[in-house]
Amino acid sequence: VMVFIGDVTGHGVPAAIVMAMVKAIVERENLHEFDPPVVMSALHRSIGKTQKRKKMMMTALMALIIPAENRMLCWPAGHTYPLFLQSGKEPAFIETDSFPLGSPRKPREKPLEIFFEPGDRMVLYSDGLTEARNERGEIIDYQELIRQVSELVDTDPKASCARIFDWHRQVTGNHPQEDDISVLILARHCPGINMQTRFLAPWSNSHWDS
Repeated sequence: VMVFIGDVTGHGVPAAIVMAMVKAIVERENLHEFDPPVVMSALHRSIGKTQKRKKMMMTALMALIIPAENRMLCWPAGHTYPLFLQSGKEPAFIETDSFPLGSPRKPREKPLEIFFEPGDRMVLYSDGLTEARNERGEIIDYQELIRQVSELVDTDPKASCARIFDWHRQVTGNHPQEDDISVLILARHCPGINMQTRFLAPWSNSHWDS
């Protein structure tokens, strides 16, 4: 199972155009034998060309999940740290050294290997979730995220996403939403994987299940 999440710098039409380009490249590569490092390099080159004209980059994370081996291979590119909720262990962020696609540094070729076993869950998200401000104007940082979100996520990704967004709306109150928020929850069940996504933007409130 292949998973991809990304966040383009900036807002509005320019960012939407870059995201559409990224989607087209991923779909094109999916027609052939899918090789994550090759796909990330293709994205890096294309965004790099755009970056020269419009000064735009993209954080991203691509993951290949291999249920039969209880493994997940990750290729991060400057994206927010995944929150790993491992069965029987304390919640923790998976901290990685990487750089955004389109930056002067090349994307990571060697994957980060994670044991992803039945009962484990992972929360992927955009920085709109952690950089939002509460009603006092304070930024919701990583420590607040790990305290709150780890208690809201269970084995039902769809219900977990709903609780995360309910919590986020309560915390931010009437403070304007300054950035799009994307949340992708992976929950490992035996023998396969159940993945559900919820995306919240200033103009929409919907979810996709897969």
